[in-house]
Amino acid sequence: MAHIQKIEIIDPKVAERVRKNPIVLQPGINVLIGPNGSGKSTILTGLNRKWKKQIKLTISGNGKLNYYAFDFEKDNPRKQNAFYSDNDRAIAQLAMIMSSHGESVKTLIAWLLDEKLKDKLMLYDEPEQALDLEGLQTLVANARQSPAEQIIIATHSPAIILQPDFHVVELVDGYKEQIRNHVIALAEIARQ
Repeated sequence: MAHIQKIEIIDPKVAERVRKNPIVLQPGINVLIGPNGSGKSTILTGLNRKWKKQIKLTISGNGKLNYYAFDFEKDNPRKQNAFYSDNDRAIAQLAMIMSSHGESVKTLIAWLLDEKLKDKLMLYDEPEQALDLEGLQTLVANARQSPAEQIIIATHSPAIILQPDFHVVELVDGYKEQIRNHVIALAEIARQ
């Protein structure tokens, strides 16, 4: 078992695309938040592509990470050249090809409960895309119940960001409070 404790951006070209450095993570569910351009996807891309010269990882346990990464925009199964090569994701993709985008995302969310994820790291880049309220609630519930060692989600969704038991990593200080205030303002408008 292993999880990422800290991510340090060491390449100056990558560091200029990420607004916070270093990034401290915990086992369990971690949520990367910040406005567009703050580096959420850059961090997940670096982890997925193993940018050994660009990022330095501090890893707990045996130091070996086993992970699955999903970019819910770029890995759309209908997109040419987006087919997965590993067997587990290829099986999930077969179910997704004939489904709507929302149903495809729900397939990957359901996968969070698979026992094969024990001791693994899951990287989810903006999974809220194409999800309705029920899908967001399922994502939150499945993440909590997942056997995965660590889940890292990059998101803009208040339904994910404001979960009290998720470890939130602000790439821009004060961003969570901005989200909270915006949700409160929307609730006031809805009451009128």
